[in-house]
Amino acid sequence: MLKRGPGWLWILLWIWGCSSPAPKVAPEALEALVQDQLVEAQRLLTTYPDSSFALARQALSTARASGYSMGELGSQLTLAQLYEQQAVFSKAIEALLAALRIADAIGDTPHQAQAHRMLG
Repeated sequence: MLKRGPGWLWILLWIWGCSSPAPKVAPEALEALVQDQLVEAQRLLTTYPDSSFALARQALSTARASGYSMGELGSQLTLAQLYEQQAVFSKAIEALLAALRIADAIGDTPHQAQAHRMLG
């Protein structure tokens, strides 16, 4: 027979903790959030269609195509923001990246395609 001691209690608690379901967000809520962010990003990009946005789109598409991680992509954007010094540029890019992250997380191909078209 196995001797039951305090170690068994911790093992049982650990197993119970690992098997507890993680809280989930409804896919419809995520899709609505993606759509809202894409609409906002499109509005910003069409309201301010200057050369800095063309540079931003080019930098983002190059970074995504080159396989940069999100951290590396974030550092690329920080440099671009320093050069451009435009708050609206930052908002548009943040909205696009947030939309891409959410679309990637839920595997939403139509929204991914729309976000990638907007990026360049």
